[in-house]
Amino acid sequence: MKKTETRPIHSIDRAIDLLMLFSDRDTGLTISEMSERLGVPKTTVRGIANTLANRNLLEQRDGSAEYSLGGAMFLLGMKYMAISDVISKCSTFMERLAFKYHESVNVCLAVGRTIIIVMRYAPDRSHISHPAGSAIIPTHASCSGKTLLAFMNDEQREYMLENYKFEAITPKTLTTRQDFIKEIDEVRRTRISFDNEEYIPGMAGIGGPIFGATGSAIAAFSVFGTAEKIYSLQKDIISEILFTSAQLTSKLNIG
Repeated sequence: MKKTETRPIHSIDRAIDLLMLFSDRDTGLTISEMSERLGVPKTTVRGIANTLANRNLLEQRDGSAEYSLGGAMFLLGMKYMAISDVISKCSTFMERLAFKYHESVNVCLAVGRTIIIVMRYAPDRSHISHPAGSAIIPTHASCSGKTLLAFMNDEQREYMLENYKFEAITPKTLTTRQDFIKEIDEVRRTRISFDNEEYIPGMAGIGGPIFGATGSAIAAFSVFGTAEKIYSLQKDIISEILFTSAQLTSKLNIG
């Protein structure tokens, strides 16, 4: 059957654009801020925001001028994660790594211009946790951020780094675009990324990619724990990361 071409519905397009404003933020937005970012009149933005709030896709707390993502978005996200191959097929592998090293293991995706932890397994828990407020991690100071950008095409990478601020989170954080690009070039060569106490003092990580059919990294994962322990086991963790990356890539692309 021939696929019918349809024109986009502008009101829905605008509603989606508004929701996507929250993809690279962990705080709310006011009507004025949304209007400015979208280039749309405040009256139009207010109508869209209120409609989305009525359906619980956005929420506005009492006494606040800011809107944030609502509970319905969380439910949709959880539904997506429940059916996603990246999530469902990673669990056993991440459990194994967490159990072996007795440290946390994170699985991350690039969403909008942010890197988000979509799955975290902690060895002292019997269940997988999906972080909420702590889910967003810095692109330039995390294993997964480096991994995901290393295997993006040039256009995607430029989108991620447009107006990006290389903030000095710790004394060891990379603070220039030049240094960051140099490091992700090395990640692309070795398929291994490092967080050398760049995000949290005294904590370090080693990570790797999970590739899709096109050769780009559809997800990234890392073993994250105390720097002393990660450094002492570095050679063994690198070997496990490379093995796990190959196994997961094969499982996801074969089915």
